[in-house]
Amino acid sequence: MATALKPIVTWWEDYIDVSDGQLKQRPVPNNLWDLGVVDADNNPDLTTHTFYIWNNKKPLGTSEDYTSVPDMVNCRITTKDGTFGTYVAGEMKSPLVKEQWVRVANVLSTTLPESEVYTPIGSELKQGVLTQKDIQITAMGSTDGSGVSTGVISGSMNDGKFETESSKNSYAKAKAQVKVPASANAEENKFIVRVYYNV
Repeated sequence: MATALKPIVTWWEDYIDVSDGQLKQRPVPNNLWDLGVVDADNNPDLTTHTFYIWNNKKPLGTSEDYTSVPDMVNCRITTKDGTFGTYVAGEMKSPLVKEQWVRVANVLSTTLPESEVYTPIGSELKQGVLTQKDIQITAMGSTDGSGVSTGVISGSMNDGKFETESSKNSYAKAKAQVKVPASANAEENKFIVRVYYNV
């Protein structure tokens, strides 16, 4: 069977299951990270959310069509404007994007919690030109020495389970948080967290 022509990207998230109080993972509902109301000059730790960006996660049950797909290469993550007020989806003009309110830490299998580094993403002025500000992300990576290269999320067939070592090469773990500056206006904000990659 021929390999698919492009990666199959899905976003998952951590959540607490109210039925048993356990930390579990699920597809991001409606592709929406709903932060609710965030105060200006907030504690960003209170908004921290964990996302998993899978390439070719094996579907539940058996699938005769399941096969490897191309790797996601040179993966980078950033924010763009959503559509709200006078802002247009995909641009980089809203305060949230221009002032880099969103911060992301790429967590690897070897990352210790105390060494997680959050980097602001969005846009910035470079020589008078508004330019994308992003960071590179890499698959979480197995601990058995068979990890992927920097900036890569593997498209190889996997069992779709988060705890399987080899499957950790097929998803990136990204923790995101929002730090709203004290000068921010009280208004609605909509934004897009976007992953770019080559094949």
